[in-house]
Amino acid sequence: MKKAIIWICAVLFAVIAAAGGYAYYNGVRNWDGLVSFAQAEWQRLTGAAPEVPDVPQVPETPAPTQRPHPTPKVDVTTTAAPEAHTVEAPEEGTNKFSIFSAAEDEEYNPLLIGHWQCVDKPGWHRVYTEEYSGNGYYWGKEWDEDEDVTEADLVDYGNGWFEWKMDGNDVLELATTDMTESRVPFIYTIKKLSNKDLIYVEQRSTEKRTFTRVAAP
Repeated sequence: MKKAIIWICAVLFAVIAAAGGYAYYNGVRNWDGLVSFAQAEWQRLTGAAPEVPDVPQVPETPAPTQRPHPTPKVDVTTTAAPEAHTVEAPEEGTNKFSIFSAAEDEEYNPLLIGHWQCVDKPGWHRVYTEEYSGNGYYWGKEWDEDEDVTEADLVDYGNGWFEWKMDGNDVLELATTDMTESRVPFIYTIKKLSNKDLIYVEQRSTEKRTFTRVAAP
């Protein structure tokens, strides 16, 4: 009986020694590692499924649903471009005193009608009449006795005669000639006009002229 016990102990010791050597060969170096290794080997040899410790289940919280940012609406309404207004330039050479642009029967200052004599050059005479020449103009005439020209020397509606009209304080005169139908324009700006005095500035020379009213010869 004693021998049997000794034999069993020897076999167990051999088995333990072999298992320890096998475990050491597989990297086991402490008791916890030996226990884990033994369980793994037992499961490998027997095919038993490893025990899974009970882990309390934490209910999953659904991730918040992210709503996409709304895309701003694009106003595709097309606004018509404003209509361009074209301002036409005045025609070249336009003259507001043109003989062809005057209205018929244009008003005039009646004080201008009469016979005037230049104060600085007494031989210079100007006569404005009410005789209508057409197209808004009236007839007038002038002569300069310092140049040996008298009223009797004038040819009717020829040299020395002029057509005139008023535009505010301006007087346009179109001098006539004996041989042609052309007119030479002169513009005078009246500075003073009364029963006795006429003062104007000729725009071309900017020279001021003073006349006094005289009785018709």
